[in-house]
Amino acid sequence: MIRELFLEHQGRRSLPEAPGWVGALERLSLYDNELPVVPKCLRALDRLRDLSLGRNRLTEVPGWLFELPVLERLNLAENALEELPCAPSDRLRMLDLGHNRLRSVPPLGSLDYLYLHENQLEEISLERADYLNVSANGLRILKARDAGELRAGHNRLQELPELPSLHELHVEHNGLETLRCYPNLRFLDAQSNRLTHLPALPRLRVLNARSNRLTDLPDLPELRVLNARANLLTDLPDLPELRELNLRENRLQAVPAALARMPHLRTLDLRANQIELWPALHLPNLEKLDLRWNPLRHEPPKLAGVTVYF
Repeated sequence: MIRELFLEHQGRRSLPEAPGWVGALERLSLYDNELPVVPKCLRALDRLRDLSLGRNRLTEVPGWLFELPVLERLNLAENALEELPCAPSDRLRMLDLGHNRLRSVPPLGSLDYLYLHENQLEEISLERADYLNVSANGLRILKARDAGELRAGHNRLQELPELPSLHELHVEHNGLETLRCYPNLRFLDAQSNRLTHLPALPRLRVLNARSNRLTDLPDLPELRVLNARANLLTDLPDLPELRELNLRENRLQAVPAALARMPHLRTLDLRANQIELWPALHLPNLEKLDLRWNPLRHEPPKLAGVTVYF
């Protein structure tokens, strides 16, 4: 019996009545066709676990699609859907609704993967998702009890919910002025917000805080990569594990003393500050130093093995 069937890139506008063996299908892909409606014959596929209807011409989906008894993965991305008839079944583990025209969705339960990016949503409510992508909407309100990875860039968010399991967060280009403490967070992209301070983030390893209003930073004991370009920083805390540091376009009038306690630092960008002197520093792993567009009084000393721009 055939358990997997791929009818992709064929320009199909309909499907024939299903032969008897189709009832054994567990995986069916109709990706990249011309289907204007969900074929009714799919309703008989009671063993189907994985269904792709992505990149068709669907403007609506029937409620029975979410009631297929064992369906776990459903791809409806890149269609023209404006609404959903109902919330999906709790059996569904992956739902892809990205690149549609959705203006609202009903409250959703728990999923492993939920894609809602590039729609027209202003509010989303769900229980939880291991991976949640809601980027590039007009999102103002996000309600969720938990998420592992959240991608919510290019929205209008001014606050985020408590998410106890959050380990990766993308919220670039929003309107955030504050950020909650997420104790398990390892990666944060908060570029182009309105942040003036950050909370303690004890496990953070990568931080992109470019183009905010930060005047200081908390202790970040595990941080490896920091991009804080275009902020209001005048100094730095100790960041003992740091490897890459970008402080271009801040308000530094001197090289931060904390650099002397960053033995792993490899690249250092201090362009466009107000630094006049380069102090005697021992940075054993430094490979690149950029001091251009500072009012340096003297040429910095040559550093063995370091490419220096000034």
